[in-house]
Amino acid sequence: MPVNLDEVALASLEAILEEVDKSQVDRLIEIYEVEKEKVLIMAFIARQVGRGHWGKPRSYLTSIGRNKISCSAARLYKVLSQCRNDEVKIALGFFKWFYEAGKDRRSILRKLREEYKITNASQSAPSGFVNEYLKTILGLK
Repeated sequence: MPVNLDEVALASLEAILEEVDKSQVDRLIEIYEVEKEKVLIMAFIARQVGRGHWGKPRSYLTSIGRNKISCSAARLYKVLSQCRNDEVKIALGFFKWFYEAGKDRRSILRKLREEYKITNASQSAPSGFVNEYLKTILGLK
């Protein structure tokens, strides 16, 4: 299965809205460049969330009460778990580019998320979302 860029773009949008620090995004690629193991990247994401170093998770009402989860981390984990090992670098590269393109455009990205009624990490990115994300960043929407 090729990298799902709709999901990668949505993970980037969520990372921006959760105020994930750019150093966390950069670190993903640095680790992959050295180790070339996707499970290590997935474990690193989980570790950073567990340590409270991966942005500001949003609160969601779940069946067991109110939980704070990181949608960006959960979505990126899901994307990576579906990648072949040779696709991980591509997914991480796009994640970084989408993040960097939108990091100073929180307000318009918040509106895009609201337009698509995206409320949690279990929702799939709508088909064509990557194009809507890029058009929003470029002011074409």
